[in-house]
Amino acid sequence: MHRRSLLTRTAIALVAASVLAGVAVWSTRSADRGEGSQDASATEYAAPSVPAVPLPESSPRPPDPDPARTAGPFVTYNTYPGATQAQWGKYSIALERDGRYYLLSAGHVGGKVGAHLEIGWPVPTPAVVSHTTRRWDDDFGSITGGSGLDMSMVDTGPVPIAPTLTLSAAEGATADDVVTVPAGDGSDRVTLPRTARIAAVADDLDTGAIVCQTGAEWFASEYTAAAGNVRCGRLSAPCPTSSDVCSFTGLDAAPAVAANDSGNPVWVPRADGTVAVLGIVYAAGGCGKTASACSSGLFTRVQAYTRRDWAAEETLTGSPTGAGGRIVVAH
Repeated sequence: MHRRSLLTRTAIALVAASVLAGVAVWSTRSADRGEGSQDASATEYAAPSVPAVPLPESSPRPPDPDPARTAGPFVTYNTYPGATQAQWGKYSIALERDGRYYLLSAGHVGGKVGAHLEIGWPVPTPAVVSHTTRRWDDDFGSITGGSGLDMSMVDTGPVPIAPTLTLSAAEGATADDVVTVPAGDGSDRVTLPRTARIAAVADDLDTGAIVCQTGAEWFASEYTAAAGNVRCGRLSAPCPTSSDVCSFTGLDAAPAVAANDSGNPVWVPRADGTVAVLGIVYAAGGCGKTASACSSGLFTRVQAYTRRDWAAEETLTGSPTGAGGRIVVAH
């Protein structure tokens, strides 16, 4: 059993072995839109150690959530002080802990503790990678290790993030657009607003339940992009809230997930036009020896981020360690 990255032009080393249901597992991070890691040497930075990287500024009384500050997904350009390379990241679904708001992703998607990025809200907001289960080299060019689940979080500061998710980031989409997807057992369809309210975290789900994933702008696989950046599938096994990792298969012959789908939020459509958030895509499974044959998508349940016992070496100095936090949903 081995784990390999899905590649476009640039090979990215993933030093990890994964065992899940006895099938090969492939990371779905493709190299920077197929163009390789970016040279960040032109950006002037001091080269502080990780503990010197500042967190976003705090405020004693954060304002109410701005509806425009959605929970993503966002594509970001991540740089690290003193490093000569940079990576693309993708973040979505908000977690609140100790009065600060974080967005979630996979650890292999630009998740180097201390990396700088900017969230693309109407007022662009600086953020920093605060938690990750993956270790990167000093040059921010490749992963050198890590353990356990493939997760990362970015600290966006104390200003609340609205419990809304952009379901379609297709080019040319407008605020008035809607998204129509299968619902329930797949025999019905439900129409959702393009930016939908996050009403809940998904409960225990049975095999065959409909789940959907959303790509972010151009950072999605060719299959997800061709479907308007929204693709749905069925759970291939029960997915209780106690599970850290679950899997799904697609509704068509295309791979369930593919290169550039890592970091996609996974959600469940609801009949009232809202969504229940479920997890974050991190890999493809059932691939055998070829990426094109991947039959399932793998995602980390959002509850895994709150119950993770974050170790100090996985966490930016000044950020909380251990388990804690809550996924942001509408009340």
